[in-house]
Amino acid sequence: MNCPKCGSEANESNLCPNCGTPVQEQLPNQEQPSQIPYEQQTQQPQNPYQPQMQQPTIIINNTNTNTNTNGGFGAVTSHKSKILTLVLCFFLGIFGIHRFYVGKVGTGILYLLTFGIYGIGWIIDFIKILTGTFTDGTGLPIRK
Repeated sequence: MNCPKCGSEANESNLCPNCGTPVQEQLPNQEQPSQIPYEQQTQQPQNPYQPQMQQPTIIINNTNTNTNTNGGFGAVTSHKSKILTLVLCFFLGIFGIHRFYVGKVGTGILYLLTFGIYGIGWIIDFIKILTGTFTDGTGLPIRK
């Protein structure tokens, strides 16, 4: 009996003395076993058309966008003074000075060129400041 792996003669224990591969006795009408090692016979052939699976790259990008300016207590309000905004609106509102003060520069220029949008915008702003619904340039309500 010859070893299917290396071809050397096997001993009585049916083991190849060179490589240690088990050798089975063959009947005369059986085909010769494959010369491929057992480990390679059990492997699945790889499909060249199937893409190789790669480990995905995971990127974790955590960004803190907390814009709380009051330390987490109460409602967030503007740092602009309600009283000063009211006084500026009452005396110089037709020129939009109160809007420049709170950071609304675009509408401040519009009020300056149109005399407070012909006085109507000035009156609306004065009422909004009195009721507490007037906001600064960042959208925060004017503090009390």
